Amino acid sequence: MNTAFLELSSDNYLKKLVISPEQLIALTSNSPLEWVEKSDIAILLTHHDVSWYDEQSTGYYNNDINPESTFYNHLCGHLHKANAFESGILGSELRRIQLAPSLFGLQKINNKIDRIHGYYAGSYVLNDEEITEKFYP
Repeated sequence: MNTAFLELSSDNYLKKLVISPEQLIALTSNSPLEWVEKSDIAILLTHHDVSWYDEQSTGYYNNDINPESTFYNHLCGHLHKANAFESGILGSELRRIQLAPSLFGLQKINNKIDRIHGYYAGSYVLNDEEITEKFYP
C-alpha cells in the first residue's frame, strides 16, 4: 500500500501521512478479509510504518487495514534503520512489524547523520502447524 504519495518535499512528515482502507479494498477486489482468508500467508507491504500516520490513518490501520490476526507481518522501510517488533493493544494479538533499510537515498542528512542502505531477503516456510521465517540482511 502506498504511504509515500503525499510526501512531496523534504519537510518532516512524521504523524502527517495518510493511509486508507480504500487502497486495500481496491487491491483485493472489494473484499480484503476474503482475500486474506484465501491466502496461505498475507503480508502487508508499505513504505512507512504506522508511527508516520496521522491520527485518523492510525485508526484506519488498527481497525480496518491491519486488525489483529489479519496479516502475518507488516514489512516497511523508509528510516534507514533495521528493526523488528511486535505490538498489541490492551491484550489483543500481537501485530508484527519489520523495518528494512532503504535501498537508495542520501548517505548523510545535513552532513551529520550517517544512514545505512541495503535490503532484506527472506523466506517463509509454511506447514500445518507453524510458519517459519528467515530474513537475511
